[in-house]
Amino acid sequence: MGELFGECEEEFNINMRKGINSDETLLYFFYIYKGLIQLNDQRMLEIIMSDKYFVSTFGALEWDPDGLEVPDDQLGAANND
Repeated sequence: MGELFGECEEEFNINMRKGINSDETLLYFFYIYKGLIQLNDQRMLEIIMSDKYFVSTFGALEWDPDGLEVPDDQLGAANND
């Protein structure tokens, strides 16, 4: 699954350069990884946090739709700099 996430992220980057927004697939990965973590299964957590999958796990978690939005108070502060 980590390799598939990497391929989807590469495709997303290529599409962004072409002006095409295709982040829906990456949002699905966020929900899948979030669900795996919420299972709270020790063996599953050990696997997705292992050296092999660590980067993919946190790469997918970066696509949190709530975290992608900039709060209004931070947006105003950024414009005042």
